[in-house]
Amino acid sequence: VRYALGVKAVPYECIEVTDANREALVALSGQPLSPVLQHGSVVMFDSGAIVRYIDANIPGPRLFSTDMDEMRAIEGWESRSRGLVLD
Repeated sequence: VRYALGVKAVPYECIEVTDANREALVALSGQPLSPVLQHGSVVMFDSGAIVRYIDANIPGPRLFSTDMDEMRAIEGWESRSRGLVLD
C-alpha cells in the first residue's frame, strides 16, 4: 500500500497500530487488521483491495494492467491464495 501511494505521489499519514491502540482501528473499519485506508468517506481494509482502489481512484501512473483478461487472472490468483474460487 505504501508503495502504491508512493508511485501515485499521494501524501499520507501512517499511524502505527499496536495492541494498545487497536480500538480506534476497529472503530474506524469494523475489524482489527491493518492496513486500513481512509480516503474521504471511504474506509477499506485488505492490501490488495486498497491498492486496486488507489489505482482506480487516484491520478498518476497505472499500477495494474488495463487488460481485463489479465485483471481476471490476477483476481483469480488472489482468490485462490485466500482459499476462494472464482469462475
